[in-house]
Amino acid sequence: MPIRTAAPAPPESSSATDAVLRDARWLSIAGVVVGLLNYVYSLGLTHVLPARDYAVFAAGQGVVLVAGTIAATSGAWVLAEALGRASTALQRSRAVWFSTSLNVLLGLVAAALAAVVSSGFAPPRAVVVVALGAFLVFPAATAYGSLQGDGRLRLLAGARLGETVVKCAAGALLVAAGAGAVGATAGFLAGSAVVVLAGLLFAGRRLRPARGALGVRTLWTSAAGVVAVQGLVALLAAVDQVVVAAVAPDPTQAASYQTATIVARVPVFLAAAVAAAIHGTITAAKGGATTEVVGAAVRDYLTAALPFAVVLATVPASLVQRVLPSGYAGTTSVLPFAAAAGALLGAVALLATVLQAGGLHSRAARTLGVGLAVHTAVLVLAHAVGGVTGMAAGAAAGTAATLLALLRTAPHDVRRAFLPSWRVAAWCAVLTVVLLASRSWPLGWSATAVLAGAVTCAVVLGVLPRRAPRRYEPRHVAAGPSATAGRGWGR
Repeated sequence: MPIRTAAPAPPESSSATDAVLRDARWLSIAGVVVGLLNYVYSLGLTHVLPARDYAVFAAGQGVVLVAGTIAATSGAWVLAEALGRASTALQRSRAVWFSTSLNVLLGLVAAALAAVVSSGFAPPRAVVVVALGAFLVFPAATAYGSLQGDGRLRLLAGARLGETVVKCAAGALLVAAGAGAVGATAGFLAGSAVVVLAGLLFAGRRLRPARGALGVRTLWTSAAGVVAVQGLVALLAAVDQVVVAAVAPDPTQAASYQTATIVARVPVFLAAAVAAAIHGTITAAKGGATTEVVGAAVRDYLTAALPFAVVLATVPASLVQRVLPSGYAGTTSVLPFAAAAGALLGAVALLATVLQAGGLHSRAARTLGVGLAVHTAVLVLAHAVGGVTGMAAGAAAGTAATLLALLRTAPHDVRRAFLPSWRVAAWCAVLTVVLLASRSWPLGWSATAVLAGAVTCAVVLGVLPRRAPRRYEPRHVAAGPSATAGRGWGR
């Protein structure tokens, strides 16, 4: 079916876009803080866990994060969409019960798969913890979907932040008590359990069996498409963490790679937050507001993610050596490639969500499936040729190829939205030159990096002025504004 581009945006779409972006920025702040907390937690563990235990923890964390990503963007978004369309209490109850049932089913499947995968790198007790962590993130998704569907996005941001704080605190206490890699991974259980309990309170009377909930065909169709797309995105994000734990002959090398990639994945948290905020607008296909919202959201993502990647890629080796234990020397050579892969991976996640919300599930899933297969093969080959540094370069190349393939399948207006503006490109170029020039002076590099971060945050949050949103003119304008209103790209 040919892609229908949106009609010119009506005047009121700007205010709608501003409202969506305000929520996106709250979620973005929470997403970045969550990413940084995860890194600080992981960084602290490098100093208290042996390299072999840390490699088990990092790989187990990757498995649970795959399950968490699928849960947060499948059951949660299916529920959010259903609540947004519901007009009666019965429809809302059916949506919540469907999501609850689906998440329990998916959680059991995820637990079984996580047990199989983690048995290749973890001892039996850690396998059990990883499997339980993979299960619990799915019931927690019902709470997130309820908040998203009800439009309580600031509370959603707080819930995600609270889950991470509980996870890190519980894991740190368990490690301090001598639980090792098992205790570090068990923090996921505590964080998810808190969200599940909170979800029981949020759902209230809606969380009860509803007749006919599991027979609603549209809910099953939506769930299948979302799970396929987001599951492949999650696998693409975590496959290198698992592969390096399996193929690296030295656990220290695997730990060095995993340490670098954990901080480099902060843009992925940012992309997930932006995607959650704009998802509802795209699925509703509110005329020209769709392309305007996508363009503004992508611009915010690139404005934040690209400078972050530049800063991370230019970190002086002396600073890395001061922060990490001596056995993690390989992290320095991995960081530049990991930074590029992280920014690219966030763009893949955001683009896949845009295509999915526009009704292009099959097209996105096919492209991601091929990309994942090629990506995995490249990782193994690159490690055989160049060790963990070669694997990092292969991860960046494989992610870039997947992004380009996805862009080829996207509508024209969406492809244009994913092009960085000349201002962002110029800012990143200047920042790269200054940071590279100051690498021999760690204090000067640090001051420049902090200043760049402050400026970037001020621009994204709207404290500093920036260029007005770019409006996209459709290539084929319909006869009237109503001709395409209410239709998505794939409809």
